Amino acid sequence: MSNLITFVAEMRSRPNIEELSIAFLREEVNYDVVGDYFSHDDFGIIMDYRWAKGPLLHADRPYRLSGARLMRVLEGSIRYRINLLEYTASRGQVIWIPDAALVEFLSATEDYRLQAITFNDKHHRREDARVFTISEAEWHQLDSLAILIRSVAGNEPFPKHVVEDLISAYLGILEQSATFNAAPAPLPARKEQLFGQFISLVGTHFREHRDTAFYARQLCLASHYLSPLIRQASGESPSTWITKAVISEAKVLLKQSDKTVLQISEELGFPNAPFFCRYFKRETGMTPSEYRER
Repeated sequence: MSNLITFVAEMRSRPNIEELSIAFLREEVNYDVVGDYFSHDDFGIIMDYRWAKGPLLHADRPYRLSGARLMRVLEGSIRYRINLLEYTASRGQVIWIPDAALVEFLSATEDYRLQAITFNDKHHRREDARVFTISEAEWHQLDSLAILIRSVAGNEPFPKHVVEDLISAYLGILEQSATFNAAPAPLPARKEQLFGQFISLVGTHFREHRDTAFYARQLCLASHYLSPLIRQASGESPSTWITKAVISEAKVLLKQSDKTVLQISEELGFPNAPFFCRYFKRETGMTPSEYRER
């Protein structure tokens, strides 16, 4: 079998990033607890993962994903932070996580169970993360398709094109669902619209720009207007959201790459490594090296 694709913690292929293969992750996660699953370079499926047996995500450790994720909550509930924003999903709901998302696990109930499908850009459908509920009929259709995908993938050699078509059919059911396509709110308030735009800009520019004024200019606003608007919409200041993005990316690089602290500080736009170390320790209570070795 080709190298297995990871379901929750896999980085994009990029220089100096350690490949998070199954062999690497087994040092941290016992994949025997996953149960019935199949994976390939381009897609994978976990039929029934039980969180209490061994979480796939460590708390306080962000992960940069490769490929989109679609997870159905079979039991219990879970809280994630996806691209800096928090989401909660409970039994009967579906979690959509887009390609290259920054994901951080916050908490889960002991009875949490999920079914997950991961796939590459060929099957990519939308750019924003979301949690939504589908109809009972749609839920049962996805049940049947998941069983069929797993059954076909179990053949040796398995027909890759058939599995891809079945995944497309699986996603097609979701695309027909009104809840999957519905906007979060019919007419979101201006401050909520601007907050969404601000978070998107932060995700793009936090390496080069950590000043609120830059983001205010991008949104055609005055800095003194942007700050209270973001605080009203989210309860946090713009500088806090920018710091969250920087620290999350630093944690990803410290845990999922072999880059030195100096290289990471340069990649994140700090003038030197000591400045980065002081910044990181001020926000996390530990130095970058202490976090990496923990």
